[in-house]
Amino acid sequence: MTENKDPLRLLEECLVRTLLPPDALRQYKQGNIAKEYLLPYAKCIKELSSNYLSPINPETSRSLSPQEAAAYAMYYTIINFWKLRLLLLDLPAIYKKKQLEVLDFGCGPGTGILSAQSVLNPKCSYIGIDYSFSMIEVAKKIQVHSPWSTERVEFLNGSAVPERKFNIIFAANVISELGAGKSFELIEVLHESLARQGILILLEPGSKEITRNLMLLRDVLLSKFPDLLPQFPCTHTDPCPMLAKSDRDWCHGTIRWQIPPLVRQLDKLTEFNKHRTKFSAFVFVKDGAMRQGYRILADSRKINPGNSFPICGKDAFGELIVSKRNNANTRHIARNLQQYDLIKIHGAPLEGLILAPEASLEREVFGESRLTEQELKHTKCS
Repeated sequence: MTENKDPLRLLEECLVRTLLPPDALRQYKQGNIAKEYLLPYAKCIKELSSNYLSPINPETSRSLSPQEAAAYAMYYTIINFWKLRLLLLDLPAIYKKKQLEVLDFGCGPGTGILSAQSVLNPKCSYIGIDYSFSMIEVAKKIQVHSPWSTERVEFLNGSAVPERKFNIIFAANVISELGAGKSFELIEVLHESLARQGILILLEPGSKEITRNLMLLRDVLLSKFPDLLPQFPCTHTDPCPMLAKSDRDWCHGTIRWQIPPLVRQLDKLTEFNKHRTKFSAFVFVKDGAMRQGYRILADSRKINPGNSFPICGKDAFGELIVSKRNNANTRHIARNLQQYDLIKIHGAPLEGLILAPEASLEREVFGESRLTEQELKHTKCS
């Protein structure tokens, strides 16, 4: 049984078992893996990162060598798995219980599928699609050793989406590799492939340029597809107020975590630091219901005379202040709010950005509220 074990360690063991010699798995379980096994991968990881930061070539993923695909999988699978897992854990509970059809478009080493397998009903079915033949081959090998159910998984090389409906569609680190026109064309196809009440998850790196482009795409999608409603982070369908207000800000998150052993070792060899990893994401539902309330955009901070935190919601965007005039429970909630939590305001309408003395707060914790105690020690969103 795997449900009570740390999913990060389970996945790292899977990657070591798949991509390294048998002796490396013994070393991993006892401590550090020998550098001789990891150095070739570290070199490839640095080159892949350097290429990614250069001007994007949409064809690059097709030409990855088997070694490059394996190196990418060794390092980035864990990092992106954790981001996608948090987004899945934040979905309504009904999605975790049903037998769903899941598409991972631009699947790479199958990261979206792995994250879904760790959260969803074990009877769900999965299809992963990627341009890169090498990535598809790595994804297949990883699935052989996946710690979760692998009975209903298929991988396809190319870009054609099967003519069927899916309940969840991932497009992770795909939009940033396409221009604006091609991004919209892709979303048109994925939108058509979504079942009613289906979930579309867009995930990208958290850099300013990439995130602001994703924010612009969000506005376009909501204007073109009235049946798409935001689930995360937005709780409204209005044009993005952050884009309208500033050309300097971007709606991104940071995950701070206890770095798992394999990523920590590769960080040392590459001189990277994934202690904090940024991301940008938008989650939509087709013919479904929008989340209610206000999204917290950054951790609460102490001010005189209380706490403040940036919120975004219908008819409200900016720094909300909770003062000593509010009741003790409301002040306690305000002190502990973290990025991407949801709040609802009761007792008085929100007028301006100072909470009325008679108002109270209701908090829904992002992602973490659905993690096990063992997982909680690994992660904090801020």
